[in-house]
Amino acid sequence: MAARTTRRTFTAEYKRRILYQAERCKKTGDLGALLRKEGLYGSHLASWRAQAASALLNSLAPKRRGPPKDLIAGHVRALAEKDRVIAEWKRRALRAEAVVEVQRANLAAPNRLNVNSAKPKVTALTQRVAKEHGVSSTCAALGMARSTYYRELARKLGPKQGRTSARRFSDKERQAVWDVLHEARFVGLAPAVIHAQLLAEGRQLCSLRTMHRILAERDESQNN
Repeated sequence: MAARTTRRTFTAEYKRRILYQAERCKKTGDLGALLRKEGLYGSHLASWRAQAASALLNSLAPKRRGPPKDLIAGHVRALAEKDRVIAEWKRRALRAEAVVEVQRANLAAPNRLNVNSAKPKVTALTQRVAKEHGVSSTCAALGMARSTYYRELARKLGPKQGRTSARRFSDKERQAVWDVLHEARFVGLAPAVIHAQLLAEGRQLCSLRTMHRILAERDESQNN
């Protein structure tokens, strides 16, 4: 069996010596003789000359002080992430301490606590503390369900004001529909029948749902 060949490797000192000798080959045939003697190709010299020129240019370029830029950016990102985690845990600790202090200062011991008298007090505490420390953690610490919190808050703020649709009929238009519904020929008829007869006559005052809505506003609809 033939011995397994190994790939040749060239040290920096060997490359420097061959390039020096190649530069001294002035006569015709001297460079070829050098390459045959060392077992090299012309591509070796071309590659090593390019490497030497690149190294020379890199050595002449101005050097930036300090560690590499990538290392600095990574270090800054790591510090920012640590600061974020520390700030989050500080915020949680402050919230927990505030809730505990509220419990300690405002709630009586369990064996002395009257449930009926304590409920308004707990509700008021929850609404005050939840604004700063969050609804979920405050309700859990004070033993109140979140649904109860929002129900009591809605009762305190009052009913929500409904939004008026831009397509809502004016009072004059609604009165006109109501007058048509109370015509003598429509007495005793359902709104659906009145709506169908008006469509057959080529009149479309409004939708059937609007008819029911107008009647419901004056307590004249059975669906109300």
